This record gives sequence, structure tokens and C-alpha cells, in this order.
Amino acid sequence: MSDTLIQEYYLACQNGDLEALTRLITTNQIDVTNDSDPKTGMTGLHWAAMNNRLLVCDLLLKNGAVIDAKTLKQYSLSEMTPLHIATKYSYLYMVHYLLKQNADPIALTYTGANLLHLAVESSNALNVIHTILFVNEPYNVPVDQQDTFGTTALQMAIKQEDITSVKILLQYGANLTVRDTKERSALKYAASRHNKDINILLSRHLMNKNQNTPTIDEAPDLVAFYMASKYSRKNVMLAKRITFIVPTFVLFISAIFGRYNAIIGLIVFFMLAKISDLILYKILLPLYSFDKSPRKALTQSPIVSGLFFALLNCITVVWFAKLETVMVQSNMFVAIIFQLTLLLTYYMFMKLLISNPGNIPKESNFDIIREEVTTLIQQGKFNDYYFCLETWLRKPLRSKFSDISQCQVARYDHYCSWLNNDIGLLNHKIFIVFLFLLETSLLSFIYLMIGYFNQINSFSIIKTLSPFDFTFPKAPENHSLGALFLLLIFAVYESIYVMNVIVQQTYSISKGLTCFDIKTLYELEKNSTVLFSKPFIQNDYYNINYDELTLLSGKPIITESSTNIKSMVGKSVRSVGNEYSKLVSRITSRRLLESRHPIGGKRDKLMKFFGFNMWTVVRHCNEEIAVYDDCELPNEILEPTRYGTIRNMKDFWLTAKLDSNIFKRLLTSNKDSIALLNGLPVDYHHLWKLPIKDNSSLQTEGIDSGLRLV
Repeated sequence: MSDTLIQEYYLACQNGDLEALTRLITTNQIDVTNDSDPKTGMTGLHWAAMNNRLLVCDLLLKNGAVIDAKTLKQYSLSEMTPLHIATKYSYLYMVHYLLKQNADPIALTYTGANLLHLAVESSNALNVIHTILFVNEPYNVPVDQQDTFGTTALQMAIKQEDITSVKILLQYGANLTVRDTKERSALKYAASRHNKDINILLSRHLMNKNQNTPTIDEAPDLVAFYMASKYSRKNVMLAKRITFIVPTFVLFISAIFGRYNAIIGLIVFFMLAKISDLILYKILLPLYSFDKSPRKALTQSPIVSGLFFALLNCITVVWFAKLETVMVQSNMFVAIIFQLTLLLTYYMFMKLLISNPGNIPKESNFDIIREEVTTLIQQGKFNDYYFCLETWLRKPLRSKFSDISQCQVARYDHYCSWLNNDIGLLNHKIFIVFLFLLETSLLSFIYLMIGYFNQINSFSIIKTLSPFDFTFPKAPENHSLGALFLLLIFAVYESIYVMNVIVQQTYSISKGLTCFDIKTLYELEKNSTVLFSKPFIQNDYYNINYDELTLLSGKPIITESSTNIKSMVGKSVRSVGNEYSKLVSRITSRRLLESRHPIGGKRDKLMKFFGFNMWTVVRHCNEEIAVYDDCELPNEILEPTRYGTIRNMKDFWLTAKLDSNIFKRLLTSNKDSIALLNGLPVDYHHLWKLPIKDNSSLQTEGIDSGLRLV
């Protein structure tokens, strides 16, 4: 073979020129069984794998190309097979195809690196998971296998400060104490890198594994062990309990000063709140929220639920200390309603604090995980949009990963900071009942408080608001008027906020949407460029077309319609581009018109303070749905469950036990993953597609339960 001919051949392999390759092979100008470069050892299959040309690889292998050919030792890619190169460059679909064609999964490079080393080197978490699932686990390749330098995959991930890969390797059982040829372990590398997030992650892993401080004779590792004792589970739980109690302490001290003067009590409250805020940020929050921003860590800490619990305690104390003896006789009916709803509110609050929002159990069977990953690969959807990197689960529709439970939550609605818990499939109905009870309790309390103040001299109330009067009221009925007045203001604010949440929740339920669905639509409208970053349009880790996808699956993909096929896998990129361009142009035009009348900053903050900013999201959501209706876009963006108000209400309030009494279905909450959707029981743990509005028959994948959606 001439140099010109071989260069033409290599160039065709790199560019995916199937026509030129077919001509060269069929005319016997190129022998694919002996096509290696004498200087580098690179073959046509190597070049195709390096450039992610799946169809070229298939053509070469069908004509006898050597699948495990290695490059020369002197080359930069020393002694690498096409599978090594595909793994190094993170071409997941190419890797999966080569493994399917019986490429050697345990071959080593010149440095003794295996596929897991190369996957970690790519810093692609999906690549690491895929290698573990399809190489390490089925072929019994040790996760701690060392290269010629003694480096393990975990040590390499720590050196690169790739915390996601570190989590994955620890989850699979990587050993922190294996030493390389320099007598350094993963713990020592972590300590020398001074990466706080990784050090805390390793320390917590050690504490959870050993339940106490480990003892190892490696002195540099003591840094990590010190952190392990600091960030132990025991200290984390103690920090959370202190965070929960802090608001009660602050309100108690403020109430003491508020007995003399309301303004002084309010000033003391803000001073103590500021001090508590500093303590939380500096000491408590880092113990259990090391991987979050300070603002997110605060909202997801028990501080807000502690504040809500402190409010309930204040209302209870005020009722028994001040209002009960005075108001029961004059307003007995309202007093009974208040006491009953307050008691039920306490019960519901405690129940929701520890409730399971619908956590999807983590799968421990690698065969099932491999099956799900294979399905996603065949559909061109193996990416972090459809696959959870934390739980190794295929993400069902309407689910979301929870930072609280570290699980995927089925039919995720939102995170409630009042409860320090997520609201999902199993506790959403209880949450709505809790809101109604809380609102009734607050309104009745406000009514009783106003009645109490009506019986007191107005001059005494005004006197408590003077910042210069510190005399204690002589009349017993005037004691603590300042604190009572502040509590009344807070109760009024809380009732407005809760009522707004109730209306918003009722609206979203009637539309068959969750708050998570509505916010997803709002984000699409808010930043229209995000449409082009969705994984079914663009992905950083692969570029696959319809023919390559068909090759991987072994048969054409069957979806809703041929239009959706073209939109999803890119057979007609121009078609989907036109649809997205039409959608984005409409959104952009509307946003330009709205920008002429911007909302003021103070008004926006005031609406957010009372919770009314959510209605802006709802309004945009309605406009977004109207825009989507005329665009043929992939169903995976979001197909709103517009099955009708009555139908959606029934789906929410009734359980899926169709043979039970309707009152029992109404009064009980969901106990498992089966719930109604469009009037039919569906498994929310395996919800891959929403039921079609005009057709109540659901397409299934033929599993035993018959409820698994495509």
C-alpha cells in the first residue's frame, strides 16, 4: 500500500467517509487486517475509535479488522487498543459497542493502566460507572488494581480532585489504604491536596464504615482521621439538633424583653438572630452541608423547621398563659376549633418531619442496573439527564434527587424548609392536609388575639410600642403586651403566606403538575438558551446519529411517532433545529416585550417575601404550555398532564386501590409507588412516559406488573 493510499484510508476513518472506505475495501486497495502504521501502530480502527465513528468501526470489523490491535510502545498512546482510546476520550457509545463486539476488557496499556484508570482519567462520571458495570463487575476486575506505578483508580481520582468519581469508587468499595510504589495511600494524597470537600467525604466514609476512628500506622493519614472524628455521624446529628433548637432559644429571650417593650424585643430578636446566623455559618452548617453553597445550606438545614416549631410553641404558651381563661367563655366555638387544629397541626408536623416522601430504593443488583443502562444506551439517553450519578438509577419522569435523603424521590414536588423534608408521592396529600390545618389554626388564633386586644385599653397597647418606656405594666392583663403584639404580626404574616401556598398547590394539582414541573417550564422560559443544552440535542460526552443508534440497539427505535424519532436522535437535525428556533424566537420576542415594563426591585422582593412570586412562575408556565402546543418537540422536555381538572384532582386525592371503598381511598395516603395518573394505576418508580391524553391505554415494556411505562 502506498503512503498516499494509506493516508486517504486513515483520513476516511477519521472523517467517517463510508463511501470512500467501502470503495477502498471492496477494490482490495486496503487490507483492514493489516492496516497498522509502522511508525505508530495506529490502525484504521484506532482512528475511527479516536474520532467516535461508530459506523466506520462496524464496517471495519465486519471486514476482519483486528479489534484488540495495540499501538507501538514509542507512540504517545503507548500499547493502547481501540477500546482503550474510546475509554480515554469518553466515547461511551463507542466503548459499549466495542465491548459488545468482544473487545478485550482486561487488556492493559504500557503503563499497566486498565479501563477503569482511563475512565477516571477522563473525569467523566458516566464513563466510570459504565466501566464498573460492564468491565469490573462482570469480569471480576478489582477496583483497586494498580498500574506499574502502584496507582489505583481512587488515587488517580483524588489527584485530579474529581469528587464525583471519588464518590462512585467509594460506593463500589474502593480501598483508601492501598499504597503505591511511593508508599502513599489515597488518604495521604487527599491530605496533601487540601481539598476540603474530598477530605470530608473520605472522613465520613471511614466513620460510616468503621463506626469509630480507625487506627492505621500511617502518620500522614492522621489529618484525615482527625477530620473523621470532627465530621462523624454523631457530631453531625448533634449539630442538626442544636440548629433545630436555636430559634426557640432566640424567641424565648426576645419574648422576655418584649414583655417590657415591643420595639426593644424586636431589636433583641434581630441581634440574637444575627449572632445565631454567624454561629450557624461558622460552626454548625459546615458539619453537615460541606458540599453546598452557604445560602442553600441554610435553607436545607433544620433552622427554618426549628423556627416554625418555635412559633407553634409560642402560640401554645400564649394560649394557655393568656388567652384560654379570657377567651373560652366569650368565643368557645372558635377556641375549640383552635385547640383541635393546633393539636392536629403538631401531630402532622411531627409526622411530616420523619415521613418518607417517596424515596426510590437504591438498586444493589448489578444485573438490573446493567439492563437499565443498556436500555438507555439503545435509546441514546445514557447521560446525567436520564441517569442518576448518585444512586445509579434510571431517572423516572417527575423524579428528582434529594440532598436530604440522598435518594431519588418519586413525583417530587418541592423541598419544604418548614419541615426540613421533601414533599413527594407518599407525603404530598398529608402535606396539603397539614396546610389546611395550619391555616385554620392561625386564623382562629388571630381571631382570638384580636378579641383579647379588644378587651384591653388601647393606651396600654400603644405604650408598649414606645422605645423609651421600660416600666413594667402594673395591671396583670397588660403584661407581655409587646410580645403578644409581635406574635400577632408574625401570625398574620404566616397566615398570608400559608394561604398563598394552599392556593398555589391547589392550582398545580388541578393542572396535574408538581411545583418541580412548573419551575422546569419557568427555567426554560427564563433562559431560552438552555433548550439547546438539553441532552437530546447536545451532549458533551458523545455525538450519535440515528443510524449509529439503530446499530447499537439492533433494531429501529419505536417511539410515539417518526417525527419524535427524528427529533430525539438527530436523523433530521434541521427539522428539530427549526422547531427549537421557532420556540426560542417566540419566547425571546415575548421577553423583549416584557423587558419594556420591568418589575421594580422592591416590588419583586416584597412579592417574594409573601410568597406571591410563585404566581409569576405559574403565569409563565401557562404561556409556556401554549407555546409548546404548536411545536413538535421531544416528549422528554415535559408533556403537561392536562387530563382535566376533575381527573387530576381524583388522581391526587384517591389512592390506586381501585377495589377499595372510595372514602378509604380518599382518607388514606399512598403507601407504595403505585398511584393514579389519568385514572390508571402507574408505577412511579418506573415511569418512563406519561399517559397520552386522548388514549387511556398505556404502552408497557412487558414486565410482570404490566405497569411499567415506556
